[in-house]
Amino acid sequence: MGFNARIVLPAPHSGGQDKFVHWNEKTGVSQCLVAPAGTKVGKSFGCSLWIAKEVLLNPNQFAVWVAPTYSKAKIGYRYLKSMLDIPGVARCVDGKLEINLSNGSTIKFLHGRDAEVTIEGEGVDLFVIDESGKIDKQVWFSLFTTITQTGGIGIITGTPRGFNWYYDVYNKAVNGDPFFDHLTLRTIDNPYNDPEAIARAKRLLPPMLFDQYYLAKFTSSSTIWGSLEDIWDETIVLPDQNIRFWVHPEAEQRGKEVHHGIDLAKKRDYTVIFSTNQLGRVVGYARFKSVPYPQQAKRIENYMKKFFSHTEDNFIRFDCTGIGEAVGDLIYDLNIDASITPVTFTNASKADMVTRLTLAIEQKWLKAPRIKTFEHELATYEVKVTKSGLHSYNASHGEHDDTVCAAMLSVPAAYQSSMSMEANEMLKSIEDDPYGDIVDNKIYEFDDFFEDDESEEEFELEGTYG
Repeated sequence: MGFNARIVLPAPHSGGQDKFVHWNEKTGVSQCLVAPAGTKVGKSFGCSLWIAKEVLLNPNQFAVWVAPTYSKAKIGYRYLKSMLDIPGVARCVDGKLEINLSNGSTIKFLHGRDAEVTIEGEGVDLFVIDESGKIDKQVWFSLFTTITQTGGIGIITGTPRGFNWYYDVYNKAVNGDPFFDHLTLRTIDNPYNDPEAIARAKRLLPPMLFDQYYLAKFTSSSTIWGSLEDIWDETIVLPDQNIRFWVHPEAEQRGKEVHHGIDLAKKRDYTVIFSTNQLGRVVGYARFKSVPYPQQAKRIENYMKKFFSHTEDNFIRFDCTGIGEAVGDLIYDLNIDASITPVTFTNASKADMVTRLTLAIEQKWLKAPRIKTFEHELATYEVKVTKSGLHSYNASHGEHDDTVCAAMLSVPAAYQSSMSMEANEMLKSIEDDPYGDIVDNKIYEFDDFFEDDESEEEFELEGTYG
């Protein structure tokens, strides 16, 4: 190898990391291993072991590690630095995320637009594409054209995320294309993951999310909400999809019961008001930033008075997490006719709101104008799994989630109110015609929906001021 040192790499676990390390030795023909992986399987560490082995055994290799963001690229860099940062073996350049070995090999860690540009100008011998479901297809195309000329080999991995280029190459692999090999790593395959945590996830997560994040299955949607195709009301033409303020032009739609979700700005974030009526129509939206709290409260008051003063019933739910009692009092002191409820965002409360918003989307109940910010935030919102197996819902790194948070405060409440209204109408029809042809199972559906009302009420009371 050209090194006067004995280098011992960490041992991979037997749940798939070991297959990463030696995949190319066993195939001998394929240039790409396509490896969809569940959460917490150790895929990034396994890929790091493979690249470390290859650059140590083979001099003058040019390797690239491609990730969607800087922070993701840095994970791979830290792993490989811990293995290779040995005097006389390698020099690690933190500022460039680059490792140069004394045998002439180099590893670069790339993200975003830089990945595509760098790959096009280099002869790549080894590569890893991490979090492939979040990588633009053009990056893969650039890399593909390079390795077909150089004979380079590598790994395409990450949690599945919709039917995209990642799904396409996986299909080619499982259908016998010799250019590709394939491997699926489920969360349960990692011997260090707690089976009870996985079972809990199966109970709490929607089936689509569990299949993606734990079974490494490709599902039809690239978002945690399922398909978003049916929620857009294309009859509403916006002057600009980047619009920051909009109210429904029909006073009748704004006159029905409306549930307003408000996510208050903290530091560099945006304040967002998101209004949904009882029929599932988004009827109002406002987004602004860098405004002091008293002025934010005044804008909310003006919004409500000017556009929703004739509404049948107004309900406001606002995120009171971390804003302090004084800011909560500003909301309570608004001179408007509305029922106001503070909500503390926790992993548990977010999970409940995500489930209910997903249900409203799946049932095609929600209809919204195609506001670009809302569409983008829905697409980039994701679930993350902590080392202890708990779930947290947040925007992808570097993205905002203010509009989604406001929508989660608005839509589930409006949807639940709609279900309550429909159930009441059904019960009234039974009272009026007790021998009518009402399907009993329909009533049971409503019973199931409201079976957790008591816990919801306790949650809201915990956050009530005064």
